[in-house]
Amino acid sequence: DLANLSITKTATPEPVNVSTFLYYTILINSTGTFTANNITLNETYPENVTFITSSPAPISGSNTSFIIGNLTSGEIYRVNITVNVSANISNGTILTNTVNVTYTNESAGIYTLTASVNSTAVIPANETVAVISPGGGGGGGGGGGCVDLCTLNKTICSTFGRARCVTYYDAD
Repeated sequence: DLANLSITKTATPEPVNVSTFLYYTILINSTGTFTANNITLNETYPENVTFITSSPAPISGSNTSFIIGNLTSGEIYRVNITVNVSANISNGTILTNTVNVTYTNESAGIYTLTASVNSTAVIPANETVAVISPGGGGGGGGGGGCVDLCTLNKTICSTFGRARCVTYYDAD
């Protein structure tokens, strides 16, 4: 008879469109007979996402560490995390998110559990993407890069070091 935890991690939607939110849900289930103590949770986000928010909030100054506390037998604790998927990744990029949960049992044994989930980033079928180097400046010429192209072609433009123009087409 010991404290025991299990963790489940999910990501939605799957697949996830670039430049949109991806939602992680982590469930920590206390399945043992005794209380699991000093539970902490540490996230490892994929390289191509940016932390937006979570419930509960992470430790101050960190977007990756959470103090859960203690869970008695039968308790389930939920952590919801929202990240934004980068616009500058290739279609089909696999985003792997890993969580580590550490706790102690009644005899002060320290245990760590790990769970991972994969998401596939996709560029929606109704988008055409052109990555264009920012325009040059001086001399008699260099254009405005994506800004000029987007303005002329009535597309939406965003800048992430290099510019990304996206043209949306109606299905009709």
